[in-house]
Amino acid sequence: MTIGADRIAIETRFLSEWDSSIPVVLENDPVQTMDKNAPWVRLVIRPGVSDPITIGSPQYIQRGRVFIQIMTPLAQGSKQSSDLTDAFIAIFRGWRSSDHRLWFDGGAGTPITEPEKDWHTTVLSIGYMSHHTA
Repeated sequence: MTIGADRIAIETRFLSEWDSSIPVVLENDPVQTMDKNAPWVRLVIRPGVSDPITIGSPQYIQRGRVFIQIMTPLAQGSKQSSDLTDAFIAIFRGWRSSDHRLWFDGGAGTPITEPEKDWHTTVLSIGYMSHHTA
């Protein structure tokens, strides 16, 4: 796999499992005006370090994190945000790609919540690893 292939696999997995009634913004998507009375999310994929795992034949483990920013309307409590957090974790926790070259560990970061101008924001991430051959 490559970093680009990792991204495609992660985005495909997320979009195929996510509730299609909740808008998703991917990295570098055009700016959109969102309904202030409905939730939406932003998905960000951040590759991290790449460590060699062999001597000779160059093979690597690419580590990274997938972040989700969950935006829910202000002053409506935290249940909706918590439910969407659980949905995100369920999509990736323990998942492996069909070729077994990309996988997610079980741990998700602690959600960080804060109010913004128009939204209650929750940011959460989960780690992944991918087997790469140079």
